[in-house]
Amino acid sequence: MRIRVRGFTLIELMITVAIAAVLLSIAVPSFRDTIAKSRVASGASVLSTAFSTAKSEAVKRGRNVTICKSANITAAQPTCVTSGDWSQGWIIRDPAVPYAPAATPPTDPTIKVFEAMSGGVTAAGGTEIVSTVTFSPNGATTLAGAGADETNRAITVCSVGVEGKVVVLSTSGRVRVLRGAVC
Repeated sequence: MRIRVRGFTLIELMITVAIAAVLLSIAVPSFRDTIAKSRVASGASVLSTAFSTAKSEAVKRGRNVTICKSANITAAQPTCVTSGDWSQGWIIRDPAVPYAPAATPPTDPTIKVFEAMSGGVTAAGGTEIVSTVTFSPNGATTLAGAGADETNRAITVCSVGVEGKVVVLSTSGRVRVLRGAVC
């Protein structure tokens, strides 16, 4: 009586591994694009949320609130910077509140801190929002300009090889995210 052993032969295993390698070589590049698109969408969404939060805080507090890019978001007192782009992180501040950690109670102008965008995503601002945007107590921005010149009041969020998104601010404080930015 013969005993029959079931299983894979070496040739069957090699063919299966070769087919899996071909399928992975096709799938990985499109997966990278999907991740890059997701990072751009996430960056634009978080930036839009930050502007809406700053507007809401200005209305709630009844005074100006500023959102600015910051390169030192992990510092005890994050500060605004004029260099770099918005992807390095940003903070929402109440400029009327002084920084006094030794005071009783301590005071800090920082309302909220947002971390840097990940994965090579950039966020360049137009000429009017290069580094800072201020919302007034009625929710409007202090940005100049009106009409169709939205590129000056926009931040373009991009990543190499994928379609970007544009976060547009109106002078009335409305925040919109548009698709189709050329990066």
